[in-house]
Amino acid sequence: MRMTGILFASARNVMAIMKNERGLRSKLMMLFLSLRFTLKLLAFCRAMGLNITGERFLGYKVSFLNYEAFWGLFNEIFIHKEYAFDASNKTPLIIDCGSNFGLSVLFFKKYYPGSRIIAFEPHAETFELLRENVLNNGLSEDVILHNAALNDAEGLSSFYSDLDKTATTGMSLTARLQDKGKRIKEEEVSSVLLSDYINGEIDFLKMDIEGSETAVLRELSDKSKLGLVKEMVIEYHYDMINPGNDLAILLEIVKGGSFRYVIHAPQKPPYYLYRNKPYSLIVYAYK
Repeated sequence: MRMTGILFASARNVMAIMKNERGLRSKLMMLFLSLRFTLKLLAFCRAMGLNITGERFLGYKVSFLNYEAFWGLFNEIFIHKEYAFDASNKTPLIIDCGSNFGLSVLFFKKYYPGSRIIAFEPHAETFELLRENVLNNGLSEDVILHNAALNDAEGLSSFYSDLDKTATTGMSLTARLQDKGKRIKEEEVSSVLLSDYINGEIDFLKMDIEGSETAVLRELSDKSKLGLVKEMVIEYHYDMINPGNDLAILLEIVKGGSFRYVIHAPQKPPYYLYRNKPYSLIVYAYK
């Protein structure tokens, strides 16, 4: 991300904090964290070329391999609260599809401390960071981790990551990173069916699986498991090399599961500038 993008994101963070946080103390704490992390990114990582691989915040100790990835995920998850939901009980069951190194898991345990979480992460090195972050923060009792990708068939699947930045965001079962001009690394990972892990009511399903979302939702629907989900947030990814991940089909599956939905798309007009380009958006579905 360019300097202007970082500064613009920081300004958006301030507005989100003032809107989302309750109480002056909470607002000040999140403003401090946002400023601290942004300054570290600009001064130490960008200007000095240092590789910072850990942070402490809100009582957590977190390890990762890429500070900019940490900064971006912290903004999305803890400041903009993309995965906040309306829990109807004190021990909600959450399925986290695409946990990366675990910030989403930490968010759920921070704001829903009694939650039980089933988390999936296919990339081996990232999974080890996820496991480390769960163990080091004393969360292993309520969090079950699976080193596997989610797909519409079991077995081994090709998995693509950025050859130049390991254990970062954008890793996928599709080679979509090449659309962003990245050099990609291909390896095999284990794939499982999400339906096999749903045997009762799920309070919240979070899905950030970089292009496999339509396939996985279809598999849930075909196995009559989608109806057991109460709320979900899906990060939808479009690119021309993955035509099967069609937004119209995804929304039909969601609608067929008796969900209503809200869509957030960050693109600004004129929209023709986005023709044939990769993009992502958020689908929040509820009943």
